Amino acid sequence: MDTTFRQLISQDWITALLLVCLILVTLARTRHTHRFTDLLRIFQTETFFSGTKKEISYWHPLHLLLTLLQVLSIPLFIYILYCYYQGWPVASKPFVYIQILVAYIVFFGVKNGLEYSVIWILNLRPHLSIYTFKKFTYRNVFGILLFVLSTFLVYTSSNNTIMIYLAVGIFGLLFLISLINFMASYRSQIIVYPFYFILYFCALELAPYYLVFKTIGI
Repeated sequence: MDTTFRQLISQDWITALLLVCLILVTLARTRHTHRFTDLLRIFQTETFFSGTKKEISYWHPLHLLLTLLQVLSIPLFIYILYCYYQGWPVASKPFVYIQILVAYIVFFGVKNGLEYSVIWILNLRPHLSIYTFKKFTYRNVFGILLFVLSTFLVYTSSNNTIMIYLAVGIFGLLFLISLINFMASYRSQIIVYPFYFILYFCALELAPYYLVFKTIGI
């Protein structure tokens, strides 16, 4: 009986997690329909950001729902890729997912804390508040997209390598598009202050990821 119970937990925890993610997306979609629709179009248009320039709030219910989704779904996608890399059944290592989840929260908690501290100390808030809000918003959109990709990967063949590469390719393409959109939005500031942009980008954007990759041996 104990063995059966453990098997059920092993099989069902990832389904329960995906269900929670689905509930979060549904709440965001039904309670904030227009803003949610604009949010999904940020790779095409700046409508969402133009409508929030005067009220940048990380505590808006839509952002709170999607931030929670992001915190659950992005570590899940990383976990699924890791399971494929290790040759494990996707739902067989719940504690590995918990470790990735905790590492994700700590990493972005520290990174965002340092970033906002630098912005506050150097009085860069008028210049970078919209930039940091855009990064935050894009990460929430990635959370939605990776939830969809993760659901697809979980319920397809565990040996379907093509689907893994396709999912990573889609995410990489969207990440590149978001980066190009960032550069285009701040083109004039980059031209006027290239040194400060390079310093900020290297110190607070590239360096944290480099340290993570060095730590895990990539």
